[in-house]
Formats: sequence, structure tokens, C-alpha cells
Amino acid sequence: MKKKLSVTQGTILKKIRSHDYRSAILEYVENWLDAWAKSIHLKYEIDVIGAITKVSVSDDGGGIDFAQLEDKFGVFWDSQKERSKHSSSTAWKDGIGRLSFICFAQNAIWKTVYHDTEKNHLSAYVIQISADSPQELEWSESVSEPDGIPTGTIVEFTGIDQSVSEHTINNDLRKYVLESIAWRLILSWAQFYMNGRVVDPEDLIQKSEHSTITVENVDFDVRFVKWHWPLKHEESRYYFLNSQKAEKFKLATSFNRQGDDFHHSLYIQSPYFDSFVYSKIDQKEDGIEMESNNAEIPILFDADENSIPTPRHKVFRWLKKELHLWVHNLRKPFIKKQAQAYVEQLETEWIIQKWGSAVEAFVFENTKETLEELFLVSPKFLKEQSDEQKNVFANLIHTVLLEWNTTKVFEILDKVLKLTNEERERFAKILENVELWSIIKTVQLINDRLETIKILEQFVYDEKLKANEVKHLQWIISQHYWLFWEEYFLVWDAEPDFEVNLTRFRYLLEWYATEKAYMKDPDKNKEMDLLICKVERREESGFAKVKSVVVEIKHPAINIGTKEYTQLSKYRDVISKEPRFNGDSFEWRFFLIGKKHDSFIDGQLASNRWHGRGVILKPEPNHTVYYRDWSDIIEENKTRLEYLRQKLELQQKSLHDNSRIVSTEEGMEKLINTAVSQPEIVTPNWI
Repeated sequence: MKKKLSVTQGTILKKIRSHDYRSAILEYVENWLDAWAKSIHLKYEIDVIGAITKVSVSDDGGGIDFAQLEDKFGVFWDSQKERSKHSSSTAWKDGIGRLSFICFAQNAIWKTVYHDTEKNHLSAYVIQISADSPQELEWSESVSEPDGIPTGTIVEFTGIDQSVSEHTINNDLRKYVLESIAWRLILSWAQFYMNGRVVDPEDLIQKSEHSTITVENVDFDVRFVKWHWPLKHEESRYYFLNSQKAEKFKLATSFNRQGDDFHHSLYIQSPYFDSFVYSKIDQKEDGIEMESNNAEIPILFDADENSIPTPRHKVFRWLKKELHLWVHNLRKPFIKKQAQAYVEQLETEWIIQKWGSAVEAFVFENTKETLEELFLVSPKFLKEQSDEQKNVFANLIHTVLLEWNTTKVFEILDKVLKLTNEERERFAKILENVELWSIIKTVQLINDRLETIKILEQFVYDEKLKANEVKHLQWIISQHYWLFWEEYFLVWDAEPDFEVNLTRFRYLLEWYATEKAYMKDPDKNKEMDLLICKVERREESGFAKVKSVVVEIKHPAINIGTKEYTQLSKYRDVISKEPRFNGDSFEWRFFLIGKKHDSFIDGQLASNRWHGRGVILKPEPNHTVYYRDWSDIIEENKTRLEYLRQKLELQQKSLHDNSRIVSTEEGMEKLINTAVSQPEIVTPNWI
């Protein structure tokens, strides 16, 4: 028998143009899944020269009832299935799936065995369609089959296009089909095979978790699946299954289109869903809207939220909340890693920087934490920004946090992002905690720095303590070199010679030194008290600026004069004569620190006054030697910290009482605090 569809061949070809061989074959695989077949086989045959001669897709379902043949095959552009985003039965939509073979094969033949309920025996027949005339269908009469033959359907394709090869089927097609139906294989409890080899959805699963959620004494067995890659044609969803593991309802989760690659599915099984129904009643209110070609869907129940199980039933409402919370907790560590990687990228690309004072360094950490938490709330927003937008946004957050005003941050982000009530509450709480953490850490830092200054002052001026130059004073400046400048790195202390100094210096500047540096200068074995170095790699000129500070301290009892001046000058001479210590972008400052000085130093200060405060020698533009009193160092740091101390309302009396010491041992113990600077740079063992 033949039947001609009421459409032209051109119309059919136009509608199927979007298919390739992969999506075409998938149409037939999904159709068998729609029929809840438990075993589906995709097979292909190869001739002696390696060409594909035949492709087939078969299932062990109930077959196609001959009485329903014209309804299923005799129409075009008319779906015989209700299409709903709350049901997984969506294959062959619009009635074109059966003709999709046209894009890769010449002929299609269906052979089906079904149970004829009217005659109460097995029957079989054949359907044929040709790509040359796809609007013409031909089928045989239904004939009886002997008992014992399994029901099911096989569709065979011949005249295969040469572009479909064994390699593409084994690799490209297998991956495509797996990403398309992995979620359905779990949902349908089905097995899918390609030439006898099982296509296992577990191959696509990155993580799987099981749990039992109990709501109002009703148990729900839940399986969570995190996919390696996004599924094709399916969002992340909840699938609600009855006691027979059949799907009754599905909903999109709240974590779709977030830009976080957190692709997942949840399968929730319970006898609760045996009698579950849904209708149009209040679906908008619940965020559930049913799509259907049938406008006459009856209202199946009286909309009582405490009656039979429905999307409005209180148990179902609570279940959704519990599921959302569970997925949120599973998602958080996954997104946290992405957030940390995102912020690390901003640091690597110098979009956010921590150069500045130690207080700014704390704000820098707060900026990172705020950006990480913001990523958790809206990863898509941050990922879609250009580098320039990232720069502006990150520095905006940093600037606002410098004012200790996280309320402004929230107000800005609330206008930029469309946050849900839950996200608003969570992010507001996060910012509140960030601000509290910032203040606590900064108070502790300022407290410890002021205490350090107080102890240093006692070491210098209290003769009863008998502070030693090397053991006490030199140790303090090596541990607290912020006393001179912020954000420098400690290159050396403990008086190593210049060759070690040069090797570490080159290593710090990322010159990739592979061996110890050697020098010929006769004074190369002289030893300095302290060197700190800072490399600024974002100058407007595009070149790095290398700033270094050499410090030579003297015991308060020593009257600084010609001897000490000559000693520091020799350090400067050694450095200035060594090319590896110098360059156009290098700047060196040498400091001689003491409690008192003689007339020689007075003369040097007077003759070099026009070079700047405290200068006692400036023979070259990039090499300057200074003399500073201990009182200058102490008072300058006090002044620098006073503003912050007042802003954070520290109690000076309490601080003074806490920093009072009676011995150098007590002072040394108290100096191990949060004010300690970064440790000496780490270098290879050979240095």
C-alpha cells in the first residue's frame, strides 16, 4: 500500500536541512527511548574497501501497531505527541524525525513486530521510504508471526553517503549520541549499544552522589549526577520518578545558564509520585508553565495545596527547597575552585595589584575574597567581561573597600546584577563578614606595629635594657623592615658577603640564575646589615623599576662620624661598580642609622641639603646615601600609623600598657606578631 503526503519534496528537504548524519541517527535512537525500550542497538556494516554499506537501529519495544500506522507515518508537520518541558517524551517532534535519514542515506526500511490486541497474536509488517520521493510511503500488509518472536522494531538504512565512515561513527557519532542521551539512559534504565559495545553514561559522569531526603515522613531516594560536559538539547533538571522508576514530572534546576559549567541532573524516586499530577492551575505562581499543542488540557484536580500530590502540594514545595539546598552545597566547592582560578588570573594579568601599604595589602585580600564570593553568586557576569571591564570592575571594588564601606559595594552590585532574594541576602552577609574581618585584621596589624615601634624605642633609649646592636636592633629591622618602606622583599640579612647578595639579587629579578655569581672587587667580602628590594613591573614607560634599600645600623652609644660614613660609602662603591647591580631603571638608597652623630655628618648634611632631607652623599642620580636618627625612623612610623589608629579608635593607653617591657627577652618575644614582614626570598639550594 502507498500513501502520498500532502507536501512537496522541496518542503521536506527544507525542513530537514538542519540535520547532519549524527542528529538524524539520534532521531531514531530517541524514538526507541520514547517507547521505553530497554535495549537499543546501533549497527553498521562495512564492505571490503572500508565503506559503510548499511546502518540499522533496533529496539526491544512493543513495535508499531498496524492500526496506528497512518497516525504515526501518514502525516507530516504534525506531532502525535504532547510536547512539554515537564516531560521527556519529545522525540519525533513535528513528525519529521522519521524522514531525517535523507541527509545521509538513500533508503529506509522499518521492520516491526507487535502484539495485535484485536487478534491476540503477534503480527509484523514493513514500511519503506526513499530519499528520491520522501513524500511517498509504502508499507506491506500485516502478517502473523509465530509466538516466541520478540516484539520490537528495526530500521535499516542503505545507500549510505560516503562522508559517513567507520572512523566518524566510532568516534564522532559515539560522543555525540552519548552527550545527547546519557541523561535519558539513566532515566529510562535502558542500555544502548554500538556494534555490540555498550555506550555507558558513566563515561560522561564526573561525580555522582546519593542521598535520602525525608519531607513530612515521606522518603525520596535522590541521585545527583555532575556531567563532564554539557548535555545536548537538555538543561540541568530534576526528574521525578514513581515507584516503578517511570518519569512523572521534570523541572529545570535553579543553576542553569550561570556560566559555571556545573552541568547536572537529579533523579528523585518515591512512591509519592505514583499519583502525582499537574495542571495549569497556578503554574506561573510556582514557576511551572506547561507547553502543549493541546489547549484543552483538563483541570485534573481541585487546587488544594494539601490534597493529592501536585506541584503545589506542600510536600513537593519543601522537597524542591531541600533539593535546591543540596545542589547548592554540592556546587559550592566546584565553583569555589573556579572563583579562585578567576582571581588568580586577575593577579597574573596584573588586573588587581597588592602594591602599597600593609593596610592596602589587607584590602587587596578583601578584594580577592569579595570577587571570589561574587563569582559564586554570578560567575556568568564576571566571565563575560572584557579585560578592560575586569580591570575597571576589580579596581572599583578595591577602591570602595579601601573606604571600609561594603554597603556601597552591595549597592553597586545590586544595580548591576539581577540577584534573587536568596542571592541578595547571602551576598550582603558575605560583605558584612568581609568588612568585619578586614577591620579585625587591620586593627591587629596596626596594634602590633605600634607595639613594635614602642619596643624599638625602648631598645634604643632605655639603657637599662642593654640592647645589643646585632642580637636585638639588627634582628628587629630584619623582621620588621616595613619600618623603612612597604612591600619590599628581604634579599638578605645576617651579613652575607656581596657574592651571595648578587646571586640572590639576580634570582629575585627573575634573571633565572643557575649558578652562584662571582665578583672581582677587593671589597666583595664586606657584609651589610640589611638589603630590601622591590620590583615594580607596571611603570607607565612599560619597563620594570627596581628599587633597593641598604641599611646599616649602629648601636645608640656610637657617635656616628667619618668611620661609619666611610664604611657605608664603600658598600655603595662595590654596588655602583658592579654592572649586574645597575641599570637605567635601578635605584639604590643607602641608610646609616644611629642615635647621635658628630660635626662631620653635620657638614655632609649641610652640603647635600639641596639633594633632599637627610642626604649625606649623592655622587650619581640613582645612588643616594642618607643619615637618619633612630628618632626620625620611630616618629615617622608613629605619624604614618596615627591616622589609622584614630580611624579604628584604638585605645592608646591600653596599647602603651601592653607594649611596656622590663627586659630585652620580653621585648623579643612580643615582637613575633602580625607586623612581621615577609620572610627572606626563597632561592635554590645552591645559592
